[in-house]
Amino acid sequence: MVEIEINNLSKEIDNNVKHVFFISPNYEDRSMGFLNHIVKLKNIKDIEVVVLKLQSQNYKVDILDDLKTNMYNYAIEILKKTKISTKIKELAYPDRYTIKAIEHLKRDYVNKDKHVIFDFSCLPKAIILDVCKTFFAKDACKKFSFTYSSPQSYPKIRHPQAIGEMKGMLTQKSISRLLDEYENGTLINFPSDLGYSGQLISDQVAKYTDFEQYLFIYMRRRSPLHSFDAMAGNSNLLSEAHKEWRNNIINHFSIQDGYRKLRDIIENIKSKVGSSTKGYLVLLAPFGPKPLIVGCFIMSEILKKSEIDVEIVQESSFQYSSVYSIGLDKTYLFKIDLIN
Repeated sequence: MVEIEINNLSKEIDNNVKHVFFISPNYEDRSMGFLNHIVKLKNIKDIEVVVLKLQSQNYKVDILDDLKTNMYNYAIEILKKTKISTKIKELAYPDRYTIKAIEHLKRDYVNKDKHVIFDFSCLPKAIILDVCKTFFAKDACKKFSFTYSSPQSYPKIRHPQAIGEMKGMLTQKSISRLLDEYENGTLINFPSDLGYSGQLISDQVAKYTDFEQYLFIYMRRRSPLHSFDAMAGNSNLLSEAHKEWRNNIINHFSIQDGYRKLRDIIENIKSKVGSSTKGYLVLLAPFGPKPLIVGCFIMSEILKKSEIDVEIVQESSFQYSSVYSIGLDKTYLFKIDLIN
């Protein structure tokens, strides 16, 4: 997984190949980050943009829904002005959503000869995981990349509407049930700046003394002052980590840097566990920036090939009670090496 800051999107486009871009405007400014680069493309043929609208009937916050609709309509309007081929697709989320919705996107818009760029900036993590399952499959597409736009800042008060029990995204089992099924294992924890999710999963795993823990802290090489938020939000967790497993605190200064260090730990786990995989569980908890979900998915596939059980942890909350991010900063492109 290679991370590149987008300065000129046209440099990443192969004029000899058809491209499909997927965007999903919502109420956050950064949901328009990739679109701002798309509309600057000139003299490039064979590009199609699929505009996704995630629409819920049962879980609505009216003011946020109005903002999302305005952003969605604005995106379609400016795409039409640039005369870029545009398709519109509504996805029922979270009610009635299944992976079939993503499989239908692939069936309707993508084939093995096309390049795909998917904007993950504001997509729910469950959908990102399903995109990985669908588009990383053999012959799903010729090339896959995704974009991620960082915000300028975050609101000072943010919390989920409901913090329920942690669940596994791969098996849909509760984490407490999974932990009861295994004798030992490893937790690799990427806490968010707020720290509540990272603390919750660490506390659950700490009850099982044969589980090793790793704590990844995102230090943001390009925005070092934001690192203070991460340190403050995770102060209790960091204090516990320094007391109990100091050598397993991993400071990473870019998302790509964190992915590389994650890969090294996974290789060490494979060597340590060897052929004695029964009763061993690896928990990946990517609560930090969304690109980490992709890295964790890739690592989960590697562990499965070694017959080591793995789960990706997610909170059970479905949305935030305030606008999640403020403003738009930089947009990054992440290139994925597909094995076809």
